[in-house]
Amino acid sequence: MRIHRPTVTSFVLLTPLLLSVLVRPADATQVVTTCGTTCTSDCQLGNNLVCGTGQSGVTLANGADLDFKGFSIFCNATLGNLCDVAVKMLSAGSVVGTTVLLNPKSAIAGAWAHAVDCQGQANSVVSGLQIRGFWSESAINSCSSVVSNVIEGVPDTGSFFNTDDSGYFFVWPPVCVNQSPISFTDSVTQNHIAGCNIAIRRTSGGMVGTVDKNNVECHDDPPIYPAYACIEVNGAALLSKNILTGDSAKVINSQGQTNVTYDSNICKFGMPGCGACVSQGKCVASATTTSP
Repeated sequence: MRIHRPTVTSFVLLTPLLLSVLVRPADATQVVTTCGTTCTSDCQLGNNLVCGTGQSGVTLANGADLDFKGFSIFCNATLGNLCDVAVKMLSAGSVVGTTVLLNPKSAIAGAWAHAVDCQGQANSVVSGLQIRGFWSESAINSCSSVVSNVIEGVPDTGSFFNTDDSGYFFVWPPVCVNQSPISFTDSVTQNHIAGCNIAIRRTSGGMVGTVDKNNVECHDDPPIYPAYACIEVNGAALLSKNILTGDSAKVINSQGQTNVTYDSNICKFGMPGCGACVSQGKCVASATTTSP
């Protein structure tokens, strides 16, 4: 099966799989049944994959697509350890998604360096997945289009500690979606993102990327660490109609960039940085907006 690129036409809250992928017949599809597999043509999961410490899941070469088919890729690394990357792209044009739109869920779970690493490849797409776990770097890294996914970070279970003055804390995953500019069509759209210090980070670059219609919830680490921004932008971007909540001291940090456009981003009024975001013209506040 060939996974088509999603075309987003409207926003349906918390129904990302309904917006995920379309298919067309292909002559042959490689079936993946073990961790560490490299696909040189379009492939699909044939069962759940359970990977161990340091192992990778699936590597995509030659622009191959990966269809999860309702299966999942798990990391069962021992406490304090990580698996490598669940899905890694080596060339342009790969799409990671699922043709099974309802149950069972197509997911990546556990402790990974990255859940999906597109490595800055052109026309790379991640759509319709559920990603839950702890990652040392980011859940989704350097992909051109990140559309209609559910991404939920969980704290590092080995990080529970007491700061004495401020109470007990866990360390949360650093970044949910890290996007480096690839093209003028880059987008992070219609995702549910929760449980990271930074929900979305777009690194420096002159090409305008679109970050819109995402529901995001962010968490700061203990006060002994620097405060993070829920959305961090280091280059040109359009930030539109995102709903933000959580306990982050900063809501949107555009690093002094003048080439960022803000349109109707909503922060929950109880969020510590909401007042500053409103006064800076980056957000509008809502006392009734619920957590995503």
